[in-house]
Amino acid sequence: MMCCMQPEILAGRLFMECLLPREAALVIGAERFCSCTGYARHLAWAEDFREADHGTVRDARGRWNKFIVAIDATRLKISSAQFQESYLCRELNKAFIGFTDMAAPYERLPSTVVSGNWGCGVFRGSKALKALLQLMACAQARKALAYSTFEDESLEKEL
Repeated sequence: MMCCMQPEILAGRLFMECLLPREAALVIGAERFCSCTGYARHLAWAEDFREADHGTVRDARGRWNKFIVAIDATRLKISSAQFQESYLCRELNKAFIGFTDMAAPYERLPSTVVSGNWGCGVFRGSKALKALLQLMACAQARKALAYSTFEDESLEKEL
């Protein structure tokens, strides 16, 4: 979804290798051009989006002052596998690496991580488990977590 709203990310994927279990990718300054509705096959353009109209400013290098850290989740064949120790360690380490400033040794990343249902949906991850793993990774990285439930009221109450 982010790739559709910020096509520079999509173009960047052409030059990026597959991430290893202890790697994250940092994208700095990708401009957003639109807002979307829906998800997966139901994803649709909603309206134009201008960064400057939403308070985004440029940094000293002229880039939009925004950071996107890409961390890949494990695609599950069997959803119960996500509760195995090896899976939990992999996902927790992946989130920690993405959330710490180690992901950007020459940049100062924001003190708040904005995330959501990472690895859920087509990857079949448990929303509650993924939220807990991200919260743990943020605590260890000394970052706040702004978690979007994407208007899932039952998940919001559960968390």
